[in-house]
Order: sequence, then structure tokens, then C-alpha cells
Amino acid sequence: MAWCFGKHDRPWAERPIFGKTRYMNAAGLQRKFDMAAYVRKVESLQE
Repeated sequence: MAWCFGKHDRPWAERPIFGKTRYMNAAGLQRKFDMAAYVRKVESLQE
């Protein structure tokens, strides 16, 4: 429960544009998510 309030997950050092927000780059997205499946799902919603 404490993790939800930032006990174990602190923001990164402040950076231009992002500030203290944690970001995820393209390599992180590919590692954590099935991007091809996501694209197929979104494309199917448009039909």
C-alpha cells in the first residue's frame, strides 16, 4: 500500500522537458509491452 504513495518509488532527478516525471523510452516499451498486439487491437477498433 505504501508504494502507491511513493514510499519505494521516487521520482528521478529533474531534467529538462520531463521534470521529475519518470519516462519510458521506446526500448523500455518494447521490453515491457507487446507493441504489435497493441497496434493490431487499435487498428481493429477503427474498422
